[in-house]
Amino acid sequence: MNIFFYPASVSTHAREYFEALQACISAQDIVLLPSGSGLTSPSCLTLRSGDILILYAENDGGIESLLAMREDLKDFRVLLLVSPECSRYHRDSAYRLSPIFVTEPTTFAGLSAVIMNILLRNDAQLWSSTYSQEVI
Repeated sequence: MNIFFYPASVSTHAREYFEALQACISAQDIVLLPSGSGLTSPSCLTLRSGDILILYAENDGGIESLLAMREDLKDFRVLLLVSPECSRYHRDSAYRLSPIFVTEPTTFAGLSAVIMNILLRNDAQLWSSTYSQEVI
């Protein structure tokens, strides 16, 4: 399972948040996807169903662009960073993306814990399925 960070639009804080996330989640590398690319850049070819996709919306336009991509996001484990600059209306509409976790980019401790839980759960499922195949 891979972890990707996608800023919905060109952002002044995206690089800073990406680096903070890398520092918090040392267990695995995070791939930075090009801002506003709509998941069409060559680096997006490595995205697989079930991967963790951290989306960042800096403003209302960012949330709107993510909502326009909703069908493309449904196969991923979506975690959402929403800037305090986003309006209440747009924040509420972002839940249509079916995120696992939503937070503001103030501290990454909660987001890091959620990611580590996903990774640990995935490892436990992998080990239990491997073990059950060996026993049979």
